[in-house]
Amino acid sequence: MHQRYTILYHKGARLTLVLFDCCNSNVGINQITNSSFLATRSNKNFNYSNLSKLILESSGSGIASAASPNEFSWSNNTNGGFFTSSFLEAFRQEISVLSNNPDWNNLLSNSMIYAKNKTSPNSCPNCKVQNGIKYVKITQN
Repeated sequence: MHQRYTILYHKGARLTLVLFDCCNSNVGINQITNSSFLATRSNKNFNYSNLSKLILESSGSGIASAASPNEFSWSNNTNGGFFTSSFLEAFRQEISVLSNNPDWNNLLSNSMIYAKNKTSPNSCPNCKVQNGIKYVKITQN
């Protein structure tokens, strides 16, 4: 596991979540594209119970990276990092009034799927698809 994750994990917090929206490849090479996408914006249509289940009633740890080894993490000047944008999109869905059972594993899986879709040839012709990786051991109390 990543050294910084291990340090945070051993601090003993009830919930530890570490996200890396960075390349898992050559350090120092930014992969920026001009391709953009419609990003969801914040709204007040969330379910307090769903938010509580994710934040207050969950315990454990999770780590997720935007890219697998030897891959880039893509970004643009409009939306920022595709993985971070995708995480926020998935988070909004999990706490939505339409969500029945918010879950960190689903949230992180969807974050990676959305980022992968944003880097697909149909969405970003000059991108190489990024395939995130994750480890989640979070339970609801």
